[in-house]
Amino acid sequence: MIYRKIEDRENSSLLEISEFNVNGGVAEYNLIIKISDTALPMSDQIESLNKACEKFIANEAMELMPVFKRLFIVGGANRPISLGDETNCALSVIEQQPLDGSLVALWVYMRTDVEVAAINNNLFVASNNGYDHYWYVNGLSKEKGTEAETKAIMSDYAEQLETVGATVAENCMRTWIFVDDIDNNYSAMVGARNNFFDIEGLTRDSHFISSTGIACDMGRTTGYTVQMDAYAVGGINKEQITFLKGSTHFNPTFEYGVSFERGTAIDYGDRRHVIVSGTASIDNKGMIVGLDDINLQVRRMTENVGVLLTEADCDFSDVAHIILYLRNKEDYGTVNAYFRENFGQIPTAILHAPVCRQGWLVEMECMAIKKRGSPGFPNL
Repeated sequence: MIYRKIEDRENSSLLEISEFNVNGGVAEYNLIIKISDTALPMSDQIESLNKACEKFIANEAMELMPVFKRLFIVGGANRPISLGDETNCALSVIEQQPLDGSLVALWVYMRTDVEVAAINNNLFVASNNGYDHYWYVNGLSKEKGTEAETKAIMSDYAEQLETVGATVAENCMRTWIFVDDIDNNYSAMVGARNNFFDIEGLTRDSHFISSTGIACDMGRTTGYTVQMDAYAVGGINKEQITFLKGSTHFNPTFEYGVSFERGTAIDYGDRRHVIVSGTASIDNKGMIVGLDDINLQVRRMTENVGVLLTEADCDFSDVAHIILYLRNKEDYGTVNAYFRENFGQIPTAILHAPVCRQGWLVEMECMAIKKRGSPGFPNL
C-alpha cells in the first residue's frame, strides 16, 4: 500500500490517500478528504471537497473513476445534497459530524479500468473482468418506526439485487446501518434484521454479513430513523469468500442477539480484499473491555482489529482506510493522538457517532487490500 498526503490550499482541503496497485492490474484508491479552513460555511466546504477531488483525479497519471463516495455532514443539514456526479457514482450522505472542527468530510473509493453506471437512484454498478460490484446507497423507507423501516429497506435491497440476478445471501459482502437515537432504536433495528436474515436463509449455521450498525443524526431533518448502504459482488463464487472469526478475542455475535460477521476476506486472482466490520472493545465473552476508559478501549479495539487482519494474512500496513466513531466528542483528542502516532499514514476519518452499546466509547471499521495470487479466480 502506498500512502500520501496532499495539502490543497486552493481548495482549503487536506487529502489523505492510499493507493494499491499490482503490475498490469486494476489500481484502487481510497481518499479521505478533509476541510482545512473550518470557518467556511457548509456549502463552501462541500464545494471545496468536490473541487479537491476533481483536481486530484485530473492530476493523477492514471485514469481514475470514482465508484463510491460517502459525505459525512453535521446533523441538521438539509437534504438533498449533491456533488454533481450522482448519475455515474454512488453517493451516500450520512449525518455524522467530523470531529476535526469541520462540518463535512468525504470518503472516496476510486478505481481504474472500470465502468460505472446507475441502475436507479439507490443502486450503482461498477463492472469489469466478469465482476459486477453493486453499491446500494441511501436506503430509506417511509414506513413509520425503526422496525418497520428496517424491514422495508432490507426488503427493497433484496428486491433490487434480484433484478440483477444476485441475492443477499450469496452476493452481499457488507452493510452499513445508520440508526437515529441509537440508544433507543438499535434493538428494534436488530430484531428486524434478525427476522429478515432468517427469511433470506442467513443463520448461525450458514453465515451472516459483515456490517457496521452505528448512530447518525438524521431524525431532526428527515424524520427517518434508519438508513442503509450496502456492497455486493456479482460473478463471485463461495470459494472466494472467507468469514473471519477472531475467536481468541471475539465470541459469535448471535450469542448476544445480533447477526453479523466480524469480517470477510474476498479473494480475486491478483489480490485479497478484507472487510472489517464495526469493531469495538469487546472480549470473547461478548463483554466490554475497559468500561469508561477511552485509552484502554482504543487499545483493545485496535488489538481486536489486528487479530482479524492477521487471520486474513494481513496487517495494518495493508489497510486502505479507517473510519472511527466516537460516542463522546471530548474523547477526540485522545483518539486522534493515538491514531496519528500509530497509524498516521492511513487515511482516517473520526466522526461523532455513538456506538450501539452505551458502555462503548469508540468503534472502528476498515478495509485492507493485499497482493495475493489465487490463480483459480479471475483478477479484480
